[in-house]
Amino acid sequence: MAVFFCVLALVQGGDAMASPEFGASVQAEYDSNILPEADTTTQNSGDWAWGAGAYIGWESDSSSPVDWQARYDYSATRWQQAVEFDTDLHTGFIRVGVNRGDYTSDMVVLMARADLQGKPFMQIRRLSPALGYFFTRKFYVRAQLDIGDKRFMLYPERDAKQLGARANLYWLLSRTRNYLSLRTIYRNEDTRVAPYGYESFNARLRWKFRPRDTAYRLQGSWEVREYESVWQDIGERRQDNRFRVEAGVDWPLGKGFSLHGQVGRDVYRSNLAVADYQQFRFSTELNWEF
Repeated sequence: MAVFFCVLALVQGGDAMASPEFGASVQAEYDSNILPEADTTTQNSGDWAWGAGAYIGWESDSSSPVDWQARYDYSATRWQQAVEFDTDLHTGFIRVGVNRGDYTSDMVVLMARADLQGKPFMQIRRLSPALGYFFTRKFYVRAQLDIGDKRFMLYPERDAKQLGARANLYWLLSRTRNYLSLRTIYRNEDTRVAPYGYESFNARLRWKFRPRDTAYRLQGSWEVREYESVWQDIGERRQDNRFRVEAGVDWPLGKGFSLHGQVGRDVYRSNLAVADYQQFRFSTELNWEF
């Protein structure tokens, strides 16, 4: 994260009109299939966790067609029983964008680090240029290229170079108060050692509706993964199909506070037994922003 803060200092110094942003959150969540083995007392594999997070950022105030944003996030998750999945996540990004009428463009530099049980686990670096265009007042399309790498401290055989592309189509029924969006993602993950490398395609349809202050969300996604090599455990190439459905609500409470709730159902189908399962998820989060 040192590079992120160095670049941030240079950007902030070049724009005296930058406005700071602060925020914090607390969260409770449940996952019905998080424990490696079912609890001997309850005979289920679900567990509860609590989480907390905070962020600090800066965003340009200038009316110039060129704008920028920089932000650093930290979050922690602690499970009651599945302590092996306790996570600390650090994320930093810088975005520079240009808005020229119907055309938009931006570049994002992102760096992230995940710690597992207090020990460094994974690092991600990514560069994402993007272009957008308003066909009409109701239709907007955005295309993005993702170039990056992933490094695992404990499992170097899974280190990978990532190349992907995504496209988003927005149908603005009533500007940002009521809209549909379709997102498609292609990703190629080229790992150092077989058989972990794969290609994937993901499609997600989302509807967001905000009649007044409270916003409602409903979305469904489908992902197909095809792995490059034969897995020794199954004697063939691994193939995954992942289906996810989620519903959520965002409720402003005033004075910078807001409450967010989300419920989801996931169905994972795979010819690798440990990756073939279903789960139910629930989370509620209290946010404060300044």
